[in-house]
Amino acid sequence: HPQPWGEFTKRGLRANGTTWLDRTNYFASFASNDDNLRWYLDWLADALVNSFIARKDLDTEMTVVRNEMEMGENSPERILLEKTLAAMFVWHNYGKSTIGARTDVEQVDIGRLQSFYKTWYRPDNATLIVSGRFDPSKTAQWIAKAFGAVRKPAVALPRLYTLDPVQDGEREVVLRRAGGAGALMAAYHSVPGAHRDHAAAEMLALVMGDVPAGRLHRRLTQAQLAANTWAWTPALHDPGLIVFGADLGPGQDSQTAAKALIAALESTREEPITQDELDRARRRWLKGWDQTYNDPEQLGVALSDSVAQGDWRLFFLLRDRVQQLALTDLQRFALERLLPSNRTLGRFVPTDKADRAPAP
Repeated sequence: HPQPWGEFTKRGLRANGTTWLDRTNYFASFASNDDNLRWYLDWLADALVNSFIARKDLDTEMTVVRNEMEMGENSPERILLEKTLAAMFVWHNYGKSTIGARTDVEQVDIGRLQSFYKTWYRPDNATLIVSGRFDPSKTAQWIAKAFGAVRKPAVALPRLYTLDPVQDGEREVVLRRAGGAGALMAAYHSVPGAHRDHAAAEMLALVMGDVPAGRLHRRLTQAQLAANTWAWTPALHDPGLIVFGADLGPGQDSQTAAKALIAALESTREEPITQDELDRARRRWLKGWDQTYNDPEQLGVALSDSVAQGDWRLFFLLRDRVQQLALTDLQRFALERLLPSNRTLGRFVPTDKADRAPAP
């Protein structure tokens, strides 16, 4: 397949690829069509082991990657999250930005890219997902024909084993830059996505971060200490995080807002989570799950994230665990995780003129 992008356009395939903390995925969306599905399966099988990683392709893509990197560098909130995770994960690569360091991107050697491709792009490290409307019997035959001849390398996959120890004290990161509005985030170490307690992490994120019902919205936004609040807990392969944030408006002080943010998060012993809060969070989460399930592209991407956690069935198991989660388990999880010693606080403080040391 020497010109796949031209073929994508001709066939009306909307194709893309993304990278994240635990995985890379490639996907295409198109109107249900046997010929297009069969062609795309053939292309995926070919690309899995026969891609020619050429210098000219790297040079072409470098502009795209630089543009994406510069967009991220121009977002104080995104940089603050990167720096907060870097302080939080001292050893694990969750503490490093997926896109990488600018010097690495600009100076990467084509030989290293080819080596990476040969190491990781192999059938025993890949999962094929087909979602939407298709004939299962015919599709299974096409998959067997396209992928059946792809051989597993004799060399075993590298084994990854680095984990961070339990955090043993509060950490804080301050980012100072010109322009923008202030921002805060408090991140706490959490469990892997496959762990039963990840359902509690999902519910805790909504109990605290939902708008307008969440505790952070009531304690910060309605009190005019922040412009808006949010929460996020990605389901990851290794022990991950649950992060709570607040974006500040003009005249809102980051230290005052940080105190209110921490007080709201770390007061569940004095103000236990209620059954009404859990029920509201559960309804909201399950509605989002249903919307994902009914969208073939979103479902395929969600299943790829579950594969990265360890098993595609985790997408469905998490739904079951959310449905079954008891208030006592949610309260226990909050008390175990929302601790000062488990917290990394990030603050973005806009500065008219930021003093910088000379570049190395």
